[in-house]
Amino acid sequence: MTYGERRGTGHRVGGWGELFGDEGSAYWVAARGLNAFSRMSDGRMPRGPLYDLLRQRLGITSDLDAVSLVIDTWGGARGSIAALATTSSLPSTAPSSAPSAAISSTLRQPALTSASAVALDAMPLRKA
Repeated sequence: MTYGERRGTGHRVGGWGELFGDEGSAYWVAARGLNAFSRMSDGRMPRGPLYDLLRQRLGITSDLDAVSLVIDTWGGARGSIAALATTSSLPSTAPSSAPSAAISSTLRQPALTSASAVALDAMPLRKA
């Protein structure tokens, strides 16, 4: 979710939750990362750095073990899945909240981030 103010009027973009639109949340980023991993695994997408990073982070030796881990072991827990959004090739001294360069470069899909606040400045004001 992004929030910004323009001329004293607040604007909220996104943050509607998983069903309506959760773009940019850690869960959303991680879910797309897992989707990219599955496409890399079965050949629908060329393997990039995210493939090996997620295998290592998940501690799996078979790609299909990712499904069992996330669904059965974790029970699909949003917090556990969201934590994968920090998977990166950054040194271990980097803060755990550092954005995932590996996932971000793999997704190449627009997400609502703080950069969205800049776009708000160009939008006409609308009464709620």
